[in-house]
Amino acid sequence: TSGGGLSHTLQLTGLEGDTTYECAISVEGVDSVTLSFNTSAIVDVYPPEILNFIVEVLDDNLLRFSWYTSEEATETVTVGENTIQGDVVALRKNHQLTSGFSLPAGEYTAVVHSSDASGNNNSSSVQFTIKALDGEPEPEQEEPDCMSTADGCEDEGGTVGLADLVSQPLVQIGLLLVALLVVGALVRTRRHDWD
Repeated sequence: TSGGGLSHTLQLTGLEGDTTYECAISVEGVDSVTLSFNTSAIVDVYPPEILNFIVEVLDDNLLRFSWYTSEEATETVTVGENTIQGDVVALRKNHQLTSGFSLPAGEYTAVVHSSDASGNNNSSSVQFTIKALDGEPEPEQEEPDCMSTADGCEDEGGTVGLADLVSQPLVQIGLLLVALLVVGALVRTRRHDWD
C-alpha cells in the first residue's frame, strides 16, 4: 500500500531453544502473512550491562536520561515516585528518555531498569542535584548527624568516632609502631626458645 503505515513489535516469551516456529500475522482487510523463525540454541542468562548512565537537567528542571546497554534492552527510569517508561520491548542499545515533569531544587537519585529479550534484568543508579531556578528558594540543608571538626566528626559528647580516628596519618603511624614493637618482642622471646 502507499501512504503511512504502522509499526508493531511483539515480544514472545516461553519459547524453546533451538526450535523453528511459524508466526501468522493477520490484519482485517489485508492478506495474512506467515513468518518462520528459529530460536537460538544458546540460552542467554546474562543481564544487559548498563554503561554511562547520565542525567542532564534541562530548562525548567526537566530531565534527560541517557545510557548505553551491552545488548538491546527495555527502558524504565525512576526518580522518587516518578517513573518514565520507554521501550517495553528490547529494541535499542542507545537509550534516551526525557521527563515530562520537573522537580524542585534538591538532591535526587535516578534508577534505570533494563531487561534484555530473555528477561534478564539489570539496574543502575546515579545521584544528581537540581539547582534552584531564578526566584526559587534554595532547599534547606539537613543538619549533619555529628559536629564536624577539622579532624573528623565529633558526637554530642565531643569524642571523635573510631573510623575518623584510625584514618588520621599520625594515628596510623602510631599503630604501625606498636605493631612493630609487638613483633620485635615476640621474635626476641622466641629467639631465646630457639637457643
